[in-house]
Amino acid sequence: MAIDNSLYDSIENTYIKIQTYLDNNKLGPEHSAMIIKHEELGDLLERLDIEAIEEQSKDINSLHEKLTSIKKVSDTIIEILDNNDDSVSSAAKIVNALDEVFSKINPMIV
Repeated sequence: MAIDNSLYDSIENTYIKIQTYLDNNKLGPEHSAMIIKHEELGDLLERLDIEAIEEQSKDINSLHEKLTSIKKVSDTIIEILDNNDDSVSSAAKIVNALDEVFSKINPMIV
């Protein structure tokens, strides 16, 4: 199966969208966790090598299902950012979704 970098692209887009959100909104202490998770997302992008993950995988179809699942969570984060809901509740939802991304992808990183 061909290498699918759409997960990397999705996470990178999420990182950029969060950065734009942080740059354009008045932030308070309730955004601290989101700022920290954004920094962790940047670190993840530096370590994320989809090709290496695919090379180490014994079941490429299962891996692609996992990658698609992570991409869906990343897409959900963008939807939350685009909704312009309450800043505090959006930040909490984004932090929870980022935790889900990290919990799913960190065990796969080679």
